[in-house]
Amino acid sequence: MRYLSQCPSIHQLKYLDMSYTTFKPSSHRFLGFLGSLLERLTATLQTLKLECFHLTDSRIRDLLPGLSQCSQLTEVDFVENKFSMVSLKTLLQHTANLTQLTLEKYPAPDEVYDDSLCVIPDRFVQLCSELMNTLKGVRQPKQVYFESTIYSPNFEYLVYNLEGMVSSEPLRRRGRGMVIYISG
Repeated sequence: MRYLSQCPSIHQLKYLDMSYTTFKPSSHRFLGFLGSLLERLTATLQTLKLECFHLTDSRIRDLLPGLSQCSQLTEVDFVENKFSMVSLKTLLQHTANLTQLTLEKYPAPDEVYDDSLCVIPDRFVQLCSELMNTLKGVRQPKQVYFESTIYSPNFEYLVYNLEGMVSSEPLRRRGRGMVIYISG
């Protein structure tokens, strides 16, 4: 990450997919570099995918200042990260200036799961509705999804969309690794 942030043409970066990237649990320096990188990409970054990036409440704070300035973002994906309701609301509020967003994916908050990590469907609907209202309070979203982790023995997960509809989807095969596109 340090070398990526020092790349001379990094200011042209449009697509950053760090989904399934593994880093040391205590590596706040790594997130600091990513936060600094986002601050350098405010005029160009269009897609940011951090699915299953091992973000938590304390770690997302490192990214918010840079993220909130990325005015060209059209797509963000934070699915399969572990956030509380409070942190998700904070994240959504930091997207207020990101008016170009056309597709947003967020994890369901930790509070929708019981002690055995199963989704409580009524709680899922209630809290996702509240999060959607938070988002609508800061800007007009276009396409938004809140997704749970595995919900049932059939390996499905719950999805809450902008219209307030809930669906269960089969577990999809997900990619791994880092993908970066720099326009040239």
